[in-house]
Amino acid sequence: MSHELRTPLAVLRGEADLAAGHPDASERELRLAAAAQAGVDRSNVLIASLLALSRAESGTAGRAPVDVADVVGVAVGDLTDLADTAGIALELEVNNATIIGDDVLIRALVDNLVRNAVTHNHRGGSVWVSVDSIDDAAVIRVENTGRMIAAAELSVLTRPFARGSADTAGVPGSGIGTAVIQAVTAAHRGTFTLSSRPGGGLSATVELPAR
Repeated sequence: MSHELRTPLAVLRGEADLAAGHPDASERELRLAAAAQAGVDRSNVLIASLLALSRAESGTAGRAPVDVADVVGVAVGDLTDLADTAGIALELEVNNATIIGDDVLIRALVDNLVRNAVTHNHRGGSVWVSVDSIDDAAVIRVENTGRMIAAAELSVLTRPFARGSADTAGVPGSGIGTAVIQAVTAAHRGTFTLSSRPGGGLSATVELPAR
């Protein structure tokens, strides 16, 4: 399924990249190529999220040692360009934390946590990511600046495809990110909590038992 979904997108992305790099491309052609590239990237993110959600809910999560600090570090590194383009300062602080779990699903969880924090933010804002080991559990915390979030809205944000208030209408995304986080956390018998930050934005905390 993954192959069938990704192959045509890879072809489309390749054609868009060629068009964008053509020395004689017109301004209109460059705009169309950029739009195609962005569309493919969004589709790939959605496919990855849907596959992670399906795997997490199927009960087939792997059971092997996972260096959570390393997984988080790689995921944050891969999202640095996204943060830079959005004008968001991305800060990372990690301490050793290892669990028995599924590294692919943990990577999907972190990717969605950080991607949401960058996307639902404002230019000049910040995202703080930390990993620690507390009471025999790995604790991943992601905080971001942004608009004020009403308490009543928090319970909606973990529903698949929910987008929150009308203020998110112009923000790219499918609304599935927090559903993936919730499902992956549940597959690892952990807890996922969201809370509003007093100055605006969210604080998201995932606790995953070591075993």
